[in-house]
Order: sequence, then structure tokens, then C-alpha cells
Amino acid sequence: MFSRKIRNIFRKAPFFLVVAAVLATIWYLAWQNHNHFENAMVRQAQNQLTIIARSEAQSIEKYIGDVDGELSELCSDPRLLNAMADRGGTEKKNTDLLGNSFKEIERLADSLSLTDDKGVIVDLVPFNAPYIGMDLSKAPDISLMLAGHKTFTSGVFESVSGRKVISNLHPVFDGKKFVGIVRALVLVERINRLIEHINSREKVSAVVIDDDSNILSSSDKENIGKNAIDLLGKNPSHPEFLKMKEIINQMNGGRSGTAVIKYLLDQGNSNSADMLVSYTPIRVGSEIWSIAVAMDYSSIIGPINRNARDNLVSGIFVVIVLTIALVIFYRSEKKNTELSVSKTCVDLINKQLHLEIEERKKIENKLKESLRNRGE
Repeated sequence: MFSRKIRNIFRKAPFFLVVAAVLATIWYLAWQNHNHFENAMVRQAQNQLTIIARSEAQSIEKYIGDVDGELSELCSDPRLLNAMADRGGTEKKNTDLLGNSFKEIERLADSLSLTDDKGVIVDLVPFNAPYIGMDLSKAPDISLMLAGHKTFTSGVFESVSGRKVISNLHPVFDGKKFVGIVRALVLVERINRLIEHINSREKVSAVVIDDDSNILSSSDKENIGKNAIDLLGKNPSHPEFLKMKEIINQMNGGRSGTAVIKYLLDQGNSNSADMLVSYTPIRVGSEIWSIAVAMDYSSIIGPINRNARDNLVSGIFVVIVLTIALVIFYRSEKKNTELSVSKTCVDLINKQLHLEIEERKKIENKLKESLRNRGE
């Protein structure tokens, strides 16, 4: 009996192996399809982030370009040299020239100033008497202009009023002689407002840095003005920090690209979130800034995994229902078959009995007839 059971098991083994092979193949193909779909969605998200980054880079380039254009036009005005002659004192002079220029640039900048060749303020709009005659030669942007006499846009720094700003500066020449500086200050909040619509999106953020890694704009306003590399944390040897540092170095070099990084939520432990990042340069005159747009990776693969899970649960449910239905159908058919076989057997037995009865009747009749013939 035991050997018969074993033989039955071995006899059914090929069937189960075939079923297992089919299920494994279906599972593998479904897993491959899921991976291909996930990769396609990630590539699509990368392309979208790249388009957003490039669009915002062009927007910032145009913004700074407009400021630069207004100052360039002002510097070409011959009345500017007359303004340089009216330097000093607390009474505002040349109101029309600088004031009218500021009306044109007010939508872009927060103040417009004129300094002499030593970095001393000659004129300022909006006018603030205590600042007239102030020596700004030690200011980071003015000191660079005094040394180079070339147009440029600065990185972020703190103005004398204590606010974080960037500046656009143009040299003023009388012939070939350097005589002063036209300077427009732009609060970093203005740059931040250019990209705040990105930061308002769920699980999407953007950051702008200059070529010294100083943050010009960020969803976290407390980080504006800080150095991006300095913010990487207390564990600079962490692989993810090294990866982010490499990305920042590429941004400083004017490169563009995409990457997937693990953003450490808490530097004290291993909590992290995968982020998909796209970065592209912002060319501001001779300066190279950069913008990075990041998206929470889970917002891409989360719906995909949920869809796969739902499909798996639905598939298992369908298989269970079909299996139950097949079992019920099989048992029903088996029972019907057994009943049919039983009925057939009963019919055969009945026919056999009828035949035997008929045969016996014939034999009995023959015996009776034989006895009658003997009695006669």
C-alpha cells in the first residue's frame, strides 16, 4: 500500500513540476515587466525634472540679464558723469537720472547706487541720507569691482542693512579712466520667488547655488547664504555625502545631469529618503550658477508598486476563485460521473437479471412441458 502511494505521487510529479514552471515563468515575466515599467517612469520623471530645471535656469538668466541690461543702458548715459561730479553731502542730487532709472529697474532690483572710484556712495535710490558718503570698498562685490573694473553679478552676501542680497555691478568710465560704479542690489527673496512655485509642489523642491557653492535660493530659507558643502553634515566620509559633494562640484563646473541620491533625513542616524535630482547650469555673464530640482523617488515608484501589489492581489484572488470553481466543477463532474457509472452498472445488472429471469422461465416452461409429456 505504501509503495502504491509513492508510485501515485511520482506519477503526479510531472504535472506539479509543469504547473510550478508555468507559475515561475509568469512571475518572472511579470517582474520583468514591472521593472521595465518602473525604469520607463523614472526616465520620464528625469526628463520632466530636466525640462523644469532648464526652464527655471532660463528664467533666472533672463531676470539677471534684464537687470544687467538696465544698468548697461544707464552707464551709457553721458549724464552719469555729471552725477559723479555732484558727489558727497547728505542732500540727494541728480534725482531725475538715478530716480528714473530706478523706476525702470524697480520691478527687478531693490536699490540702485552710484559710487566713486574709491567705493564711496555718491547717490542712492531709494534715498537714505546716512548711506551717502559711506565707504563700501570692503564690501565683497565692490572690492572685486575696484580690483577688476569689469561687469559682473555677485554671489549672495549680507548688505550693510543686514539683509542677504546679490548685486549686479557695472564700471563707469570717463574715456578710458575708471571713475565709479553703478550697483543694483537684489534681495535673494526675489530669486527665491522665481522658483517658489516649484517648492510649492508636493515632494518636489529646488535649490540655486553660485559657483562657490553658496545657496542663493532654497525651499528652506534658513539655508540661503550658507555653503551647500558645509551643510552636508558631520560625516563627510559617508558614501551619500561624497556622492552629493560630487554633484555639487559638477554643478560648480557648469555641468548638467541627473542622479538618484539618498538624502539623509537625520544626520545622527541612518534614516534616508531616495531623491531623484536633475541639475543644470545658469549662466549669468561670466558667472556660472546652477539649479537643482529634486523629487521624492517614492512619489514615482510608490504608485507603481501599489499598482503591482493591487494587480498581484487581484491575480491571486482570481486564481483562488478559479481554483475553487474548478474544484467544485471537478467534484460535481466526478459525482455526476460516478452517478452515471452507478446507473449504468445498475442498468446492466437489471438487464442481466431480466435475462436470467427470462432464461429461467424458459427452462421452467421446458421442464413443465417435459413432465406433461411423460404423464401422458
